[in-house]
Amino acid sequence: MKIIQSLKLVKFALVVLLLFLISSCSVFQSSKKAAKSHYDEGTNLLKANEFDKAIESFSKAIELDPQYVEAYYSRGKALTDSKQYDRAMEDFSKATELDPQYVKAYYGRGRIFTESKQYDRALQELNQAIELDPKYAEAYYGRGRVLTESKQYDRAKEDFNKAIELDPQYGNGYTGRGNVYAHLGQYELALADYERAIQLDPQEENAYVNRGLVYYFLKQKEKAMADFAKAIELDPQNVGAYNSRGYVYIGLQQYDLAIVDLAKVIELDPENAQARNNRGNAYIALGQYELALADVNEAIRLAPEDAAVYNTRGQIYQTLKEYDAAIADYERAILINPEFSQAYYNRGIAYYALGENDSAIADYTEAIQIAPQFSQAYYNRGIVYYTLSEYEGAIADYDQAIQINPQYALAYYSRGLAYQKLGKTVEAQADFSKYKELTGKDHP
Repeated sequence: MKIIQSLKLVKFALVVLLLFLISSCSVFQSSKKAAKSHYDEGTNLLKANEFDKAIESFSKAIELDPQYVEAYYSRGKALTDSKQYDRAMEDFSKATELDPQYVKAYYGRGRIFTESKQYDRALQELNQAIELDPKYAEAYYGRGRVLTESKQYDRAKEDFNKAIELDPQYGNGYTGRGNVYAHLGQYELALADYERAIQLDPQEENAYVNRGLVYYFLKQKEKAMADFAKAIELDPQNVGAYNSRGYVYIGLQQYDLAIVDLAKVIELDPENAQARNNRGNAYIALGQYELALADVNEAIRLAPEDAAVYNTRGQIYQTLKEYDAAIADYERAILINPEFSQAYYNRGIAYYALGENDSAIADYTEAIQIAPQFSQAYYNRGIVYYTLSEYEGAIADYDQAIQINPQYALAYYSRGLAYQKLGKTVEAQADFSKYKELTGKDHP
């Protein structure tokens, strides 16, 4: 009898355990299903650039399923898009902890290092992604971006070509390759790639932004502005579109409009050093040097290793005739970027103002070696030679400036002055006449 009762108790216990397991399994499946629902919701929000709401949805998915690798990755992506890089890095690292083969997380970490200009670390992550999945087009695109930023254009183009080969419908691959062509001055090839990217994804705002810049370089102002407007229409929070349009407004000498766009960039992205620097340039052009200096000092605080911001501050000091301070900033810019031709050129101007003609010539010469088509550097070196009464040398430099830019009116006038000093009145008069033809004036 006791044996029968014991068997009944065992049987009852097994039934209870079975029911518990069934219940637990049901709860587990229910949690997984709910987590998937939040994940799908977050994915849709992310596509709509609703980053905060997307992060909230992915967080709910993770709360329900702490092992949800894809949710950690996607939340990391949303955090990256909203520039919360530290939190994003934590999520990508958690994804690789849960699944060391999860290749997208390595790409995500590479993207963060790219955004923070830590290019060596970015390459490590992207190389790891490619090693894990040699057919992962996005990783080649990411590595191509890093190589573009590092001015390794041939290698960058190889990576973008590989991304396109792996996925011919991958619009970012065409945008990336278009950027390489733009950097190389191959504008028609760049336009063709941007056009293809837009055909593949008419919502790809960055292709419009970059195409707009190329149109500007090709002096097609209306097309440039239309592309920037389209990018902003697609994404009213697109920092690059406002920043690029602000840059173009500066080039068009529409400084007030530039300041409006660059203020929008700073509102959207207070840590954007480039916008501060660009707005500083606009203030310089308007003669508002205190505002310019405030912006550029903030840019230096935000990006202490950016050569361009020191170059801009040097120009402010130079305009204020604080030449020693200007030279110190140009030296800092050159130390950061020894190939920065504009910094050598500007330092040459400062040295000339101080009467240090040999140093000025050396800097203009360095600028020319780095950028052989730098017509202003030839012109300014010619001015120094003229000051030193080396008229043949001055004429040779004016010749080069005019060969590069046949519309360079001041170069004709200055060459005319040099010819006068050498008693070559016919040549001098021809140059003065050319200056008048180009400007409508007899002299500067």
